[in-house]
Amino acid sequence: MNLNLNEKVRQDLEKRGVLNQIRKLFKDKMTEASNLISSNKPVPVIPRPPQFDTQGGQICLLLIQDFFEKFDLKLTSSIFLPETKSEYNPQTLQTLEDALECRSEPLRPLIFEVIERTFNTEDEEEEEIEEEINTEESDHSDENNPDYFIESATSQGYDKSTNSLAMNEFDYVEDVRKFKNL
Repeated sequence: MNLNLNEKVRQDLEKRGVLNQIRKLFKDKMTEASNLISSNKPVPVIPRPPQFDTQGGQICLLLIQDFFEKFDLKLTSSIFLPETKSEYNPQTLQTLEDALECRSEPLRPLIFEVIERTFNTEDEEEEEIEEEINTEESDHSDENNPDYFIESATSQGYDKSTNSLAMNEFDYVEDVRKFKNL
């Protein structure tokens, strides 16, 4: 039964041209490696980017690795880890979780929590600003202060016959007292 499934997968990959691409890539890499060996040149070593060794870089790598682990992306992880010259260490992840005071869960990597906290913090700050604006608006309402001030868009405290382009440096909004209708 398993052989039948393997054969079907092989036929499907062959039909879509994937196996031919893999064969060509393998052949090219083998030729490249054999040319390097026969020329006695040292094999080029791609250095690890210095950003990976910073604290931020280490945290990013760890968050990405945790993402791959939680969603069982083994193939992606098997490419990512050697390319970044790093390894997945669950204990380091737990240390990061302790520092952030949160836990990742199955199908919910730690990066989700970090992103959620980031955007929720911004939402809370926006709500605080809106509350301040609403409070200021209610302080200037007709009920609280009969002679309240309004901002006038038409009267900005300068002579309209002057060059308005030069006034940008001095432009301001003037509080104008609104009088009650008798």
